[in-house]
Amino acid sequence: MGQINKMTVINSNTSTYLKATIEKSACSLLFLSLCLFEAAVADSLSIFAGEDHLSPSVIQQFQNKFGIKIRLIPYSRMSSREERIEKLLNTDIDLILLDNTAVNDHAKHGWIGELNNTWLPNRKNIHRHWREQLSATHRYLVPYSGDAFGLIYRADLITTPLVSWSAVFSHTQALHGKILLSDQPVELLSSVMRYLHQDIQSATGPQMRAAEKLLMNIRPSVRHFTSDLRAVTEHLASGNVWVAQGFSAEAKTIQYSDPNVEFVIPTEGSFYYVDGFAISAQSQNVRQAHRFLNFLMRKTVLRQIREYLNSPVSFRSGRVELDSSTKRPPKTLPIQQSPLRLFTQPEITTVRRLMSTWHTLNTSEKP
Repeated sequence: MGQINKMTVINSNTSTYLKATIEKSACSLLFLSLCLFEAAVADSLSIFAGEDHLSPSVIQQFQNKFGIKIRLIPYSRMSSREERIEKLLNTDIDLILLDNTAVNDHAKHGWIGELNNTWLPNRKNIHRHWREQLSATHRYLVPYSGDAFGLIYRADLITTPLVSWSAVFSHTQALHGKILLSDQPVELLSSVMRYLHQDIQSATGPQMRAAEKLLMNIRPSVRHFTSDLRAVTEHLASGNVWVAQGFSAEAKTIQYSDPNVEFVIPTEGSFYYVDGFAISAQSQNVRQAHRFLNFLMRKTVLRQIREYLNSPVSFRSGRVELDSSTKRPPKTLPIQQSPLRLFTQPEITTVRRLMSTWHTLNTSEKP
C-alpha cells in the first residue's frame, strides 16, 4: 500500500514536471514567434507617396543606418492619390503623404494617428514660421515638401515678362489659343479669385458667379485644361501653348530641357501648399515610422530633399525661393512679405459652389 502511494506521488510529480515543461516550452515558442513577428514587422515600412517624391539616396541612407527596408506604394497623380488612399487604409500601410488640406478630414475619420513628439526631437529643425503656419495639423503631419502656384511661360515667344494673372484671364489677342489652364478646380478657381481680388476661402455666391462668367468669356482662348506635367511640357516645347498654369517645381523641371521657360508669381498673389507625412492609424510599425520621420527632419536630409524635389519651400528657413529663370539667381520671398498664402480647404459651401462652377465650365463645348 505504501509502495502504491509512493508511486502515485512520483507519477504526480512527474506529471506536474512534464506539464510545467510543456507550458514553459509553449511560452518560449510563443515568445519566439512574437519576436520573429515583431522583427518581420520592424524590418520594413510601407509608404504611400508619389512615385518621384522620395529621394532614392535618402531612402538608401535610412535603410543603411537603421536596417529597415522601405517599400514604396506609389501614385502617379494627386487625383489617383485621393481615389486610392481610402482603399489602402485597411492594409499594412504605415506612412501616407498628404497635403495640408486633407489632414483634419483624415484625422476626423480615424484614418491617421497622432504623432508622439518625444520620438521626433528633430522637429526643432523645422523653422518656427512653418510650425506656426501648420499648427492646425501639427498633431498629425510632418512637413515634407511645398510648392507655389503661378504661370509657366515661353520667354522667347512672349517678349514682355508676364507679371499678372491677366495674361490668361483677360482677352489678350496675342495669346488667343496659346493658353493652358489647370484641370484641377481648386487650383483654377483659386487663381481666378486672386485675379478678381477675392478670397476663395470666403467666396460668396455672386463672387463665384463672377468667376464663372470670367472663365466662360475666356474659354475660346484656352487650348487645353490639364495638370499633367508631361502634357504641359510637350505643349510648351511644341509652341502649341505659350503660357500655362503650374507649380514652380514643375517649371524648374521643364527648364532642364528648355531654358527659355520662366516662372512667375503674379502680382495679385497666389497660393502654396505643403505636403507632409502622416502615420496610418492601422500601422503596426508606429515606432519605426517615427524613426523615419525624425530622419527626414535632419538638417542635412532636409537640404537633400529640397534639392531633389526642386521644392521652393525651405522648411529650415521659413521662406520661398523662386527660380524664375535658369538665367537668373533665385528670388527669395519671405512668406510674411510675399503675395503667397498657405492654401487651406475652403468651407463645404464654397466647395459646392466651386464644383458647380467647374462643371459648368468643363462640360461646355468650346466655341
